[in-house]
Parts: sequence; structure tokens; C-alpha cells
Amino acid sequence: MSIPQNNPYLFGCPGTVKWTRGDIVIRKFAENANLEFPNQISSNKLRKQIATVMQIINLNKEETEQFAQFMGHTEKTHNDFYK
Repeated sequence: MSIPQNNPYLFGCPGTVKWTRGDIVIRKFAENANLEFPNQISSNKLRKQIATVMQIINLNKEETEQFAQFMGHTEKTHNDFYK
């Protein structure tokens, strides 16, 4: 069963227009990839990696606020935790 084309979600459920938890999908892909340390691939580690790379880009205040909102937290949380 495939994911319908009208399903707008990145982690869409096959045969529906609903979503599934991305962290579970990432974990299953890591387990099925025959990695030596599949537990090192997680949604939290991916979020931290993305935030770290964004630090290198040196965003201005408005861009930092927008990025923090995209990541689902406040600018203060972003600055306190990721900087």
C-alpha cells in the first residue's frame, strides 16, 4: 500500500491522509539499515545536528526567531540549549 499523493505529510501513513510519528520511522530505518550503532540515529540527534549547522550559518535575529519557531521552541530555548 502506498501513500496517497494528496497526503501532505512528510511521514504520511500508507493508504490514508494521516501522519505517523517521524521518530518511529527514523528509528525503523536505522534498524533496517544494518548499521553498527543504529541507536545513534534518532530524531533528537537530527534536531541537534540541524541546530548546530544553523549556528555555523550565523543567522540574524529575525532568522534565528523564525528557525526557533520552525524547530518548535522559543528563541530563548534555542539560544540556551543549542548555542
